Amino acid sequence: MRGQTTLDFAIGVSIFLAVVFFTFGFLPGVLDPFDVAAEDNPTMADRTADNLAHGQLGSPDQPNVLDWYCTVEYFEGNASPANCSYEGQTLDERLALGVGGSANITITRNGSLSELLCWAPDATSEGEPGLETDCTGNDVTMLAIGDDRPGAQDTTIASRRVVSLYDQTVILEVVLW
Repeated sequence: MRGQTTLDFAIGVSIFLAVVFFTFGFLPGVLDPFDVAAEDNPTMADRTADNLAHGQLGSPDQPNVLDWYCTVEYFEGNASPANCSYEGQTLDERLALGVGGSANITITRNGSLSELLCWAPDATSEGEPGLETDCTGNDVTMLAIGDDRPGAQDTTIASRRVVSLYDQTVILEVVLW
């Protein structure tokens, strides 16, 4: 009987250690999806996009309908006109991302950067202002503001909103890193 007690103890300790090592080896893999390296708060991009679509560029009365004049002034980097809801001169001041936060805001036709839009004062054949995808003119305003987007290896958080600008359906995209 004495010889079996040592054997039972060794098997029990081996099983216990195997379970402990398996748990410590498996647990970090389970928690990886919740480890956000780009931002401490992944909802910041959603809040920023909502703030732009419903407040700074739009209005709470008509959510997701952007005021074309305020939008053009915003993307030109001008100070807020009297009837617009944003404050500050730079994008950092307007979004209040904090130290180390980088942002890029674009308005595209279908969510693709190849369909980046610009505001042209004489976009139509009648000389009326409007949205263009050919942004080569002198008086056009690119509807993109912020830092250059990072490479594919960097972690970013993006949020998109389908909005109306000058009676056209467009995509407002906010990318934070």
